[in-house]
Amino acid sequence: MAARHVFISYDRETRLQASELASALRRRGFEAWLDENLDPGMPFRQQIEQAADNAQWIVFLIGPKGQPGNFGESERMAALKSVWADSSKGVLPILFGTNALPPFLQGWQALIGGKTQGAETWIDRAIEIINNADADSRRAGQKQLDQSRKKREQRYAEITRAVSALREKDLAPSLQASLAE
Repeated sequence: MAARHVFISYDRETRLQASELASALRRRGFEAWLDENLDPGMPFRQQIEQAADNAQWIVFLIGPKGQPGNFGESERMAALKSVWADSSKGVLPILFGTNALPPFLQGWQALIGGKTQGAETWIDRAIEIINNADADSRRAGQKQLDQSRKKREQRYAEITRAVSALREKDLAPSLQASLAE
């Protein structure tokens, strides 16, 4: 199974939590992207956009002041652009020390993180949300494939019956003649 990519954008106040989350995700087989993964000497906006586009999940860690880190505005814009382009991406806001989502995240349900719950609790819950959503998505995709397969099988059976009926009534030669015209 290919690694699942998670793009993490954080505020200045949530840098430590972002690092903890990235480490926990990597231990569980995810590819976790933080701005510390930027390659020196390369255009940072291009790297951020590529990381957001590659991600199946976008996680925003929002602190009490909601002030983005060094590349925060670029990360937020790239992440939202990527989500708008691909609505199958998951978005998980995690709030620390605030209950107010910033305006750009008003459409999503947030997870409340913080010291009162303990670091492992919110991290485990975030990973559980991502894993369950991935499993739900796989189940929905499999169901859609099964339905499509069933429809093809039904259509094949209908065509087979129609061909058999034509053969029985010896209509096939007249049908072939009319198709040749």
